[in-house]
Amino acid sequence: MAENKDGADKSEQPSPKRLAEARRKGQVPMTRELASLFVLLGGVGLLSLWAPHAFTHFFNHYQQWLAQAGTLQLSAQSTHILLLDIASQAFVPLIPFGFLVGAFAFLAIILQTGPLWIEEALKPKPSKLNPSNGLKRIFSWKGVVDLLKSLLKLASVSGIAYLVLSHNLLAILQLPLLQLTEAVGGV
Repeated sequence: MAENKDGADKSEQPSPKRLAEARRKGQVPMTRELASLFVLLGGVGLLSLWAPHAFTHFFNHYQQWLAQAGTLQLSAQSTHILLLDIASQAFVPLIPFGFLVGAFAFLAIILQTGPLWIEEALKPKPSKLNPSNGLKRIFSWKGVVDLLKSLLKLASVSGIAYLVLSHNLLAILQLPLLQLTEAVGGV
């Protein structure tokens, strides 16, 4: 229950006018954990669908780069072209993935608050730039609870990753000793 300034419990629900005013200011109930859940599950789902195709595509280009390794004449221009090619093949396919994961986070927020545009929240506030207030917020009980929640999430994801990968742990540890085609074929 909410308390007033005296510490006494409020006995009445807020009026529709107060609720509308709070919503106009952007003071709506929302949990960050739902957005984290959407990002995690959506990201894992997208990776399970997208990663095999992307890895095969990148592996084919990687083979071409290795085939050229002994014959490529290195100059400033050819190195620049090669690095641009590597970057475009390795990182450009990640852009749609990043946008989709961001869309999952946005969807989680929209599902909680509905469409909400708050210009007041976008205005810069000099009081927010005070470092002592930031340190107080970081080292408050809420900051400690947020840290513990983050550590619990990290432990959960690490535990799941260990359970998934543990049956192949020996093979994974031997991957650096194998040739590229053996390593990719064994995975």
